[in-house]
Amino acid sequence: MPKYLWKAKAPSGKNVIKRVEAASLVEAKEQLVNAGYTELEAQTDEYAPAVAEMFNLDDCDETELTPEQEVECFQLGSSSVIGVIWRSIWTNWKPLLIGGTLVGAGVYFGNRWLIGGGALLMFIFPFFSVIIQVPMVYFTRLNKAKVWGRWDEVQSCVESLKKFSWNPLNVPINELARNEGVVLAAKGRLAEGLAKFAPYAKKLPEWLYTSNCVAIYEEARDFEKGLEYSKKALELAPDNATLALDHAIRLVQRFSFPDESEEMVQKLDVSLLPPLAKPYLTFCYGLIAWRRGNNSEARDKFSEAVEGFRKMLHMDLTEGIYLITKAHLCATERALGNDSVADALWSDLEKFLRVHKEQELIDACSAQLVA
Repeated sequence: MPKYLWKAKAPSGKNVIKRVEAASLVEAKEQLVNAGYTELEAQTDEYAPAVAEMFNLDDCDETELTPEQEVECFQLGSSSVIGVIWRSIWTNWKPLLIGGTLVGAGVYFGNRWLIGGGALLMFIFPFFSVIIQVPMVYFTRLNKAKVWGRWDEVQSCVESLKKFSWNPLNVPINELARNEGVVLAAKGRLAEGLAKFAPYAKKLPEWLYTSNCVAIYEEARDFEKGLEYSKKALELAPDNATLALDHAIRLVQRFSFPDESEEMVQKLDVSLLPPLAKPYLTFCYGLIAWRRGNNSEARDKFSEAVEGFRKMLHMDLTEGIYLITKAHLCATERALGNDSVADALWSDLEKFLRVHKEQELIDACSAQLVA
């Protein structure tokens, strides 16, 4: 059964992190409420157990976490080569210390066996730690390439990751297939992209498979079909607050339905949204105000969301939404007549917007420059 992590105040008044086993996030909350816990804030959503199952991750023990531990566990950053090496050294400091001690003793006593054994110990643990983490380097590179529309590089990273099927930390094969589908869709081969991902329709939870198809349709600029699948995913998992927020954003971002979007977000139980989803909620309110022509209110919301996403830029998958939000901020600054601010933002955004063919935002952000 899935397990969900909650931040709460225990009946004793102590702030705790509770891991709750339940059929859904809503049921997990009900268990905590019935047990007398208050000030509930979900730290993971329905995606977390699904991803854990795909990666075959071991369940964590119920524990209290410091803010630093939360960041380490749930807000891990992107993986660069240097970062992987540093983490490998940091997490293996004990064998490094023991090995270093053995080498020092060997040198002092003139014992080559101690020197050799210590050196081997210092090398072997970090080496295998680095090897295990290599797929995360490729995955970070893949996501960076997607943001900037370097589709051949995305495909190259997918092919490299396929070679690590033996690695317990490798990206699941269904996620690789989804990315291949996105690449094909971006290249104008939507049917092939959908076919590439189709074999996983029966291997994933239906709501998750349906939700993942949205990205393939949207990369092909088929927003009507993307909305259809987004709605279907929500119907399959009606209590999934993250899916509901995602659908609300889609309604107002791609289709200019601010009233329908606002109705959805007002019904959301915000306590079911994990911390990483909170900037998306602010972004959604900014979109609603923007569509209604309330540019001052929209600017304030977009500014707040940009700052929220900026703090998450160390994580994979954040750069794209950060730039999209920044583009909407640029559009509102332009509409308010703050051309110098808009021009500065536009210079950072133009390449990204043109790569992804965001014509509405291109027109809104560059209006004065074109004129």
